[in-house]
Amino acid sequence: MRQLILLLFILPISIFAQTIQGPLVACKDDCATYNFQSSSSGPFVWNISGIETDNIIGESIEICWTEPGNQTIAVTDVTATPGNHLTTLSVTVNENEGVEIIFPLYPTCESIEDADDPDGTQESPPINCQTVCGGSSIIYNPFNPIGSYQWDIEGATNVSFNGNAVNVTWNELGAGYINVSNIDDNMCEAQSSYCIEILEVPEASATLSADSICLGQTVTMTSNTSDVVDYYWDSGDGQSASGSQTEFTYDIAGSYTGSLIVQTECFCFDTTYFNIDVNVNPGPEILCLGTVCAQDTTTYY
Repeated sequence: MRQLILLLFILPISIFAQTIQGPLVACKDDCATYNFQSSSSGPFVWNISGIETDNIIGESIEICWTEPGNQTIAVTDVTATPGNHLTTLSVTVNENEGVEIIFPLYPTCESIEDADDPDGTQESPPINCQTVCGGSSIIYNPFNPIGSYQWDIEGATNVSFNGNAVNVTWNELGAGYINVSNIDDNMCEAQSSYCIEILEVPEASATLSADSICLGQTVTMTSNTSDVVDYYWDSGDGQSASGSQTEFTYDIAGSYTGSLIVQTECFCFDTTYFNIDVNVNPGPEILCLGTVCAQDTTTYY
């Protein structure tokens, strides 16, 4: 008799055993399939917190999680006895904080409105690109160092990695792209893409009135570079000047290596060097006898 009573208590539990099977942890925007297993034939009605559902009926459902946090899946077995008709499952939905890059500080420059698309997949040209100077090497770091990063760089001559950071040497001119993805500690992935406008670097060039002079003489130096906003002259003997043209007087004999740096409004620059030989002897002093008239012949000494 005791065994019969025990059997009667166990039998309903086995008949109405119900479970929801599927991942207990998910990432925002990921999709997963959940199955409802029951000894009953249903029908089974699904409701998911954080997601609008219209009384989905069936033994399984694919859920695409759109809200992070603790979510609940509830399945109602319409034919189950009272107390056994509702089954729930708690799911933790994590969210990757996203991928942001720390860009070097450049002044505000006019971005290209039309950029070449390296692989021809852009439906419209990128605008408001980040700007870099052609041929420059720049280290990019993720704003959030947590997790692992995967970099895909286009428009570069060399790419090297140091931990989660990437060192990029850009082409001389044109367009580039940075595509970066991150998988955080919860195995949730995020991706970001940035277009890069590679600015043309000016070519520094200078003309000197003389490169071999006597002690105390003055050399006039003229820049041949246009479309720049700043000129930085270094005489080689401690003097400096600005402007597209300047003069230096050399009062100490020797050989000097001077330089000219030209720079655009976007901080793209180039440097050229020049040599000046200053003789130990001063230049000749020319004495004039006075006022002369046209067609006169005069001797200077």
